[in-house]
Amino acid sequence: MLILALSCQSLAQEATVDEKIQNALSAGPAIIAEGARVMEWPGGTTPQEPGPELIELRPGSNGWTCIPNLLETPGNDPMCLNDIYLAVLTARVNKVDPPSTGIGIGYMLQEGTPKGSPPHMMVYVPGSYDGYAAYSTEPGPLPWIMFPDTPYAHLMITMVKGGE
Repeated sequence: MLILALSCQSLAQEATVDEKIQNALSAGPAIIAEGARVMEWPGGTTPQEPGPELIELRPGSNGWTCIPNLLETPGNDPMCLNDIYLAVLTARVNKVDPPSTGIGIGYMLQEGTPKGSPPHMMVYVPGSYDGYAAYSTEPGPLPWIMFPDTPYAHLMITMVKGGE
């Protein structure tokens, strides 16, 4: 059993650049993914310390960046982010203030983090969540706030098919 687990982990870490690109692009709607830049963190994991820059795997032309699955997370959680949301993500990693203007939008149409999150989109509006006390801070099927009471707070919106 341990050997199988180690083999699966090894395979995940040995994904080709093309596999990483395809995984990253699966995070967003096709109209966004087709022109998106694809980048990854060094080592395929979110940095635990400020500083590391994202590495470009494919150039893009539409202001969106897709990032492949993060190896440290238990699910398949690639993401596609507009430039504002990418700035929010890198600000959080680098422990600095996020942008104070603009609307950040992100898609995670595979699983997502926290583990088991259904496909969802993320919306970041600077300083706008103070009045949203009605939203839960716990993951669920209804919109909820991730990172409440921080400058990185954003609305998580579950994406479901009509009638579900």
